[in-house]
Amino acid sequence: TRGEHFVLLGLGGDKKDKWRCARADSGHPAQLGFDDAVKLDLPPKAQTLTYHGVVLQDDHPLSAYKVMHNDAITLSFDNPALRAVDDPRAKKGGSGGGKAKPAGAAQK
Repeated sequence: TRGEHFVLLGLGGDKKDKWRCARADSGHPAQLGFDDAVKLDLPPKAQTLTYHGVVLQDDHPLSAYKVMHNDAITLSFDNPALRAVDDPRAKKGGSGGGKAKPAGAAQK
């Protein structure tokens, strides 16, 4: 299913030809063939970190935002794998309104 998100955990399967992973939304275990996943190559400029709705700037330490141990920080990015085929940005790698997913998430 296009657009399903997974968190990669390591190699799995009988012949080590699959990724062992968990579904990002539910945490349920799953396996993906190597050819079924798309690696997201996202440069830092294409990623945004937020904490309680405030964008975290690179030149400020986390303590400036009062981020505490085990607090959740949100990673947002445009996911080119979810763009419509007829969207011109799908080939250019431009930005759009992609939904945030956890770091390390992969697409199927």
